[in-house]
Amino acid sequence: GDSLWKYDYDTDFKDPYGFNGGTRCSPALSKTHSYTLGPQGKLLCLDLTTGEKAWERDLATDWKVPDHFFGFGCSPILYEDKLIVLVGGQPNSAVVAFDSKTGKTLWERGGKDTWNGVPVTSESGNRPYQWTGDEMLVSYSSPVVATIHGQPHLLCLLRQGLVSLDPATGAFHFKYWFRSKIHESVNAARPIVVDDQILLTAAYDVGAALLKV
Repeated sequence: GDSLWKYDYDTDFKDPYGFNGGTRCSPALSKTHSYTLGPQGKLLCLDLTTGEKAWERDLATDWKVPDHFFGFGCSPILYEDKLIVLVGGQPNSAVVAFDSKTGKTLWERGGKDTWNGVPVTSESGNRPYQWTGDEMLVSYSSPVVATIHGQPHLLCLLRQGLVSLDPATGAFHFKYWFRSKIHESVNAARPIVVDDQILLTAAYDVGAALLKV
């Protein structure tokens, strides 16, 4: 139970709703490193043995990220040699893959190119969505990688809905609009995958959807 090492850094983050001001994200762990994401967007890679910093990225500085309701709150995940993070950068950097060893950006996807003109199924008449450039892009639902029909799917439940990408390349598989008409709302539950079906759930008068791939 003895402490082996500690790493900290300054932050002046305050929850705008008066809740806890600490980190919302769980670390992602490899055999050698720990990857953490703070509520102001500091992404860190630390050596698990020594606690020394291997690299860091400041997401709020490197991307145009609109204010979140509760700060950055999606846990990063590891896929092979990639660290995948829901960054939420406008216009098309909702999802970003980093080289887990160096922190270099490998690919970016999701945003205007994904949702502009998509029928809004929560509105009568399914009117096409018109992108403004001020949207929050990410939710509080951490991404999931699942194998469906023998193919890996990176499933990201963003603020606008579900996007499936190839985790290796960021290539687009499919999308599904799924969000509340209430502005003060979030998608927070991770997608549940059983065989070739994906269950989405959300509060704020949204409900649930079961998708078959």
